[in-house]
Amino acid sequence: MSGLMAKFIANLLPYFAFLWSLNLLLFYRTLYKNYYSVEYSDKLIVPYAIIATCSLFILLPVRTIINRCLENMGEQPTHEKYRDFYSKFPTDYDRENPVTKNEAFVKLLEHKMLTEKNADA
Repeated sequence: MSGLMAKFIANLLPYFAFLWSLNLLLFYRTLYKNYYSVEYSDKLIVPYAIIATCSLFILLPVRTIINRCLENMGEQPTHEKYRDFYSKFPTDYDRENPVTKNEAFVKLLEHKMLTEKNADA
């Protein structure tokens, strides 16, 4: 569930950036017009550029293209799991936490013994 939520929020980032840049444009336009009484068209180039960039990312499937290009790269998918690499990590949270350090060390030793037993069989 948390992976789905992270993906959802990541897909909303271009919309957040678009709203932020629109807010920035309207704020500075009002500020220059009402308080500074200067010509503001050349000072708003950056907000216009940000709006154009955000619109490009919203309208074009840039994210999908990047994901498709990086998806497989001709390699065979591996189905290795965390427990396959558990004993190869130099440390983890349980081994560093003073409260769970002893239990984690026993768990690591049991995992290594089980791995050796399976390798011999």
